[in-house]
Amino acid sequence: DSWLVSECQRQGFDGTQLGNTFSLAYFGSSVAAIAAGQFGEVGANLAPLTKVGDGMFYGGYVTPFDLSNIVLLFCMAYITTYWTENYGQATDKKTSSGNAFTLIFTQKKILLCGLVASSFESSMFIF
Repeated sequence: DSWLVSECQRQGFDGTQLGNTFSLAYFGSSVAAIAAGQFGEVGANLAPLTKVGDGMFYGGYVTPFDLSNIVLLFCMAYITTYWTENYGQATDKKTSSGNAFTLIFTQKKILLCGLVASSFESSMFIF
């Protein structure tokens, strides 16, 4: 999220579409999770679970995890090639972390926003 805001500012955009972009990102995340589950089921049904060695298996319900590792490698290659890093402003890390903690605990809205976001994300992974 912070990368998107920073990149928007770096490219000179006014930021009016950030709200729509974040809405689409959260919606897209849900759609991607559903699609991944469906593709995982198809992959799991391609071959039966087969023992390869001592504690090693392929096929069956292991297949979606194997396929996700392949997708992860492709994404890693793409990101390391095309993604620019946001290093932020050059400041003392101890000072900026201290300021962040102070803001979190002195401004109730920031604390509540973090709690709501982390609760939502954790519930998505639990269920």
